[in-house]
Amino acid sequence: MSYRSNIVYVYDGSFDGLLSVIFDAFSRREVPEHIFTYDNEENTLFAVHEVETADDKAKRVAKWLRGFSTDVFTVFYYGYLTCVKNKEMELLMLAIKLNKEGKNAIFDVSSRAVHTLNKGILALKNESHLFCGFVRFTEYSGVLVSEIQPKNIVLPVILKHFETRFPNERYMIIDRTHKSILIHDYRGSQMANYTDFDLPPIPPNELMIQDLWCGFYDTAAIDQRRNYKCRMGHMPKRYWATMTEMKDLLRDETIRSINTERHDALAPRAAGTSH
Repeated sequence: MSYRSNIVYVYDGSFDGLLSVIFDAFSRREVPEHIFTYDNEENTLFAVHEVETADDKAKRVAKWLRGFSTDVFTVFYYGYLTCVKNKEMELLMLAIKLNKEGKNAIFDVSSRAVHTLNKGILALKNESHLFCGFVRFTEYSGVLVSEIQPKNIVLPVILKHFETRFPNERYMIIDRTHKSILIHDYRGSQMANYTDFDLPPIPPNELMIQDLWCGFYDTAAIDQRRNYKCRMGHMPKRYWATMTEMKDLLRDETIRSINTERHDALAPRAAGTSH
């Protein structure tokens, strides 16, 4: 493939769209300067190639990747789900490397693309694992609803966990970061995207249940053993906003002042004084 730095690609942000990007890059024998989605497209002086998401293109590239091994295809799919910066370019460069070197290219940790994607996939798996425990549901007319704010696209990864855990429930998990929803009912699970989606007010009986849960959570705690810094290590603060029992703590002055107290405690030592 020849290298051309005077063109950028734009696609719709879907996985099939990404595979279509790889197809176009190979068929046009070029490596774009950058790959944008329509949502994050930037003004540029380069020529723009709008990639049409085509089912036949995506299937051909997916078949090509699976031809190396299932692991290769998984790296590309999980790589797409990560929040790695410029992940599309990293995946395209990995595809070019695979074409030259074969399936063992995904194990070449000296490659920037391989190293970056492996690091991103590990972060994706870790975050998905945390969300299996940090998701909190609210009941709306017999439907369990949860809102999450992940960095990575975790819904496809945690789908099987919740299918197994709640096989007979109707539930929705709303990803506010990526504007997608996981919907499950007696027919199975499906993914959907949205542009604007607001939930109705929480029903009074559900508010009562949430208050009872928070009361139990606080009562079970041992005041003498409260350690907020340790808690943040096991339950990162960025998850608290969507966790029923933690929302009130975000307004707690004690929590907000932890880092300040730590800084003040270290300052006298730095000055060579003691209490």
